[in-house]
Amino acid sequence: MNWILYLLVFIFGYVTCQTFYFLRSARLSLSVIKCAELISLLMLARSVENYEFTANHKLKKLMEAGFSDSKIEKYKLTSETEITIYKEAAVATLLLCYNDLFRNFCKFDNWESAMKYLQENKNFAYTFLQPRGTK
Repeated sequence: MNWILYLLVFIFGYVTCQTFYFLRSARLSLSVIKCAELISLLMLARSVENYEFTANHKLKKLMEAGFSDSKIEKYKLTSETEITIYKEAAVATLLLCYNDLFRNFCKFDNWESAMKYLQENKNFAYTFLQPRGTK
């Protein structure tokens, strides 16, 4: 009789350990995914900032070179369209990386909602990217 009790206690302990291990692993996986998506969004936001800076710098140089207003206006429209296409394509590509299992945990589906999500979690993203030893 005692052996059956020992066996049942062992099985209960083993199942309990595996259950908590699974829950801890699932929580860790979600944390890693959140960290990766925040870092990806931060890099995308910085790339768009650099792209817009470059476009504005080129626009300034076109004005200084004396190009006509129609060519400058055409460049502005082209540049804005390219930036918009890049933003939406970047978020769409990021969303394609999600497995079906984790897709419902994603808090954004377009550029505006992605930047809102990044703004809500910017302290985490900047803390993670901060070099060691600096505060």
